[in-house]
Amino acid sequence: MEKPVIPKSRYVPIVQQPWHCIPACMSMIMNKNGMTLKPQEELGHYMGLVVPSEDEAKFYNPEVREKPLSWGYGPQYSPDKAFTELGIPIVINKQILASELKDVTELLVQLRKTEQTDGDALLCFRYGVAYDTDYKYGHGVVFDRVVGDEIQVVDPIMGGPQWRWVKAEKMFAAIQEHGDKNFGGIWLFKKK
Repeated sequence: MEKPVIPKSRYVPIVQQPWHCIPACMSMIMNKNGMTLKPQEELGHYMGLVVPSEDEAKFYNPEVREKPLSWGYGPQYSPDKAFTELGIPIVINKQILASELKDVTELLVQLRKTEQTDGDALLCFRYGVAYDTDYKYGHGVVFDRVVGDEIQVVDPIMGGPQWRWVKAEKMFAAIQEHGDKNFGGIWLFKKK
């Protein structure tokens, strides 16, 4: 049997601009729901995107800071601010923060429910914990499916695989490490 070209997925991957993982994820969700896409940089602007000075030239009109926010560089505000400002008919329906997820089983229950209803969710977590690297900041990916004891995500990271399979235990640990103060958890979206 011939191996498929791509895995079964509910999303078309979109690669992020630097520091734009959340806007890229929003674009994937908008695309899945048949909405007109907006530039990542515009979505990022309305989410208060902060970039380091060495990346300033990569953007049209960025907010630059020498020190990152507690979760790293990237958006400061909820995607709801960008959705409202740009007239995008999506809202965050619910945020299930790290402290609200008691264990791996609860994480999987929430994600399976999202998959069964063809809902949209973003996972916000500590990148290095999920992917076994030294990178200490946060990251966002689109949740796609649960496959056995792994979570299939669509990752907008530049130069990395578009689809990743992360052990549920690792993702749970990465969400917990990122914590409530950095919005670690599951962000559930719905159309207005």
